[in-house]
Amino acid sequence: MRIEDLTVAFKGKTAVDKLSLSINPGEMLVLLGPSGCGKTTTMRSIVGLQRPDAGTITIGDRVVFDAASRVDVPVNARKVGMVFQSYAIWPHMTVAQNIAFPLRMQRRPKAEIARRVDAALETVGLSGLGGRGASLLSGGQMQRVAVARSFVMEPAMLLLDEPLSNLDAKLREKLRFELRELQQRLHMTSVYVTHDQSEALALADRIAIMKDGVIEQLGSPAELYTRPRTTFVADFLGVDNIFPSEVLGPAGPGGCQVRLDGTDIRLRVERDASNGATNVCIRPEEIDLLPDGQTDRANAVAVTILSTSYLGDRVRYHAEAGPGLRLTIVKSVGAPVPAPGQAATAVLPADKVQLLQS
Repeated sequence: MRIEDLTVAFKGKTAVDKLSLSINPGEMLVLLGPSGCGKTTTMRSIVGLQRPDAGTITIGDRVVFDAASRVDVPVNARKVGMVFQSYAIWPHMTVAQNIAFPLRMQRRPKAEIARRVDAALETVGLSGLGGRGASLLSGGQMQRVAVARSFVMEPAMLLLDEPLSNLDAKLREKLRFELRELQQRLHMTSVYVTHDQSEALALADRIAIMKDGVIEQLGSPAELYTRPRTTFVADFLGVDNIFPSEVLGPAGPGGCQVRLDGTDIRLRVERDASNGATNVCIRPEEIDLLPDGQTDRANAVAVTILSTSYLGDRVRYHAEAGPGLRLTIVKSVGAPVPAPGQAATAVLPADKVQLLQS
């Protein structure tokens, strides 16, 4: 699928601003961002529920929308499957009748409908439940029915609008991985909308992080997690340690030295500062925590432990490196555990500190 220069405005306010994006066959692309960033409007434009003001949308080799030539293929003719947040299950129908509905609308032969519904039930793990009333299902089962109904029609692509947000945390995590396995097994081109960064990282081949109607950064989960480009992306992906900084100048090949704003702490960063960086960040698990006095390593910072939190297989430390400067550090259980009030040394490896644009 290709989107080119997609623009959507509501009452003069731009919701999607000249967005261009390509999705590869069999890829799961996640649109991630806060409320109002334009991700749902983009999805609604793809499926045909929203008429854009400008741009083109191509699914496969077929243009389904082109503002310039006034092409606007109806929703039911775009051959896309849709899974909604609210399940959209008809409670007066059986499970099989719900799944069969799009095939009946296409006037498929009864034998074909029965065969494809049985195959869909098996695919989503609901074999034997076709005759059960849909209203008797659990939330997780209802969402499986919604997914089965969306792909039973063999769509060109599958669109999912926050489909797991109404489920409890444990079930949401379980279905998240089931959905990913299903999408990979069927090799189904998919677009998934969410505001949950953990969900995006678990599901995506690529993630497009959106802000104010544009894509702030596009890349694989690993790329975005380890190399956020902007302060917004780092913050939205849950980086706890983000600090204003001043670039002091180069430091070695391809590196630079920065000073954390309002402190005397200077760090070497193995990144080029020519991108206009104004902040730095480092993930809590990438900071080394050493006993007090071990300051012979580069980027060693003296800290005082403020508090500790036990997280099962990890311990989270909150430490103070100076007035107004606090670090969050996460280490595995079994490492030496400084107590609150103790002095320690935090080491911020130069290759892990990220330079961020504002």
